[in-house]
Amino acid sequence: MGEIGCTLSHISLYKKIFNDNNIGNDDFVLVSEDDILFSEHFWDVLSKLEKQTINADLLVLGESKVSSFSCKKIEIKAPLSLRPLNKKVEYRNFVYGYPSHYYYAGTVCYLIKKSAIAKFPIHNNNTLPYWLADDFSLFYKEFGIKTKMLRPIIAIENPILESNLENNRSIISPRPKKYRRKIMFLLKYPFKKIIAIIINILR
Repeated sequence: MGEIGCTLSHISLYKKIFNDNNIGNDDFVLVSEDDILFSEHFWDVLSKLEKQTINADLLVLGESKVSSFSCKKIEIKAPLSLRPLNKKVEYRNFVYGYPSHYYYAGTVCYLIKKSAIAKFPIHNNNTLPYWLADDFSLFYKEFGIKTKMLRPIIAIENPILESNLENNRSIISPRPKKYRRKIMFLLKYPFKKIIAIIINILR
């Protein structure tokens, strides 16, 4: 039920954005959950991004189920390309680009373009949602919504307030033992990095 409620709440927000004539088609809107922590660099990064042309429909700024803003697990799980191929934020070491693959990063915090919202089949009341709020892979394959990710992230889920959605996913998809997971991550990392490089060159 948590996943359904989360998805429906985001769809409701998308409809409000879509119907707001004060928001231009190329404007980005910041969407965030109410139980998150912001990095000390949050507003500085947003200020720099506001001055750039973001060549994407959706930019993920945060991540769920991580303990810190500089969590190395994120890079190992889904690395970005080599630094020269990523877009610089022009603030410290922040960059953004396509990851090696899309995954359920959560809806912690992200920027979405109004024109991207128009691509969702939510404007016909006869169409029922069949996706999850953070199914970025489906967004790209079925709706043509291009999603990039910021590194390091600038928003995380409050570790004190665990999300029911993430708890449900942990129950449904039990994880392998910790040591096995670490070994798998490390072995796959070089191949994921190569995939990320190819994606950022071709897409």
